[in-house]
Amino acid sequence: MVKFCQSHNVSVIAYSPLRRGDNALLSDPVLKEIADKHNKTIPQVALRWNIQRGLIVIPKATQKAHQAEDLKVFDFSLSEDEMKRIFGLKQREKIIVIPNIESHPDFPFHPSNE
Repeated sequence: MVKFCQSHNVSVIAYSPLRRGDNALLSDPVLKEIADKHNKTIPQVALRWNIQRGLIVIPKATQKAHQAEDLKVFDFSLSEDEMKRIFGLKQREKIIVIPNIESHPDFPFHPSNE
């Protein structure tokens, strides 16, 4: 889907891509190895991976320490091999619940033809 959107000049946003509290992500040995190599954290590697894919990344961080950490992703790059290794990891679905979305006047987001 990302490649399709990008091929049609549609920007793709990765909102809340880190899954903070997801022990599987934070303990993944591939991500840990890559993070250690770059002297970065696993969340920083995950953010950098999305940035290098050309996504607009909006991490959801409420703690100031996480916000500061999330900004420190522009002083390193992942190699082509590292990018491929991360692509090869098992993807886990994430659903973000937006309270009261059904009451929004544009739900389900069909533009008015008036």
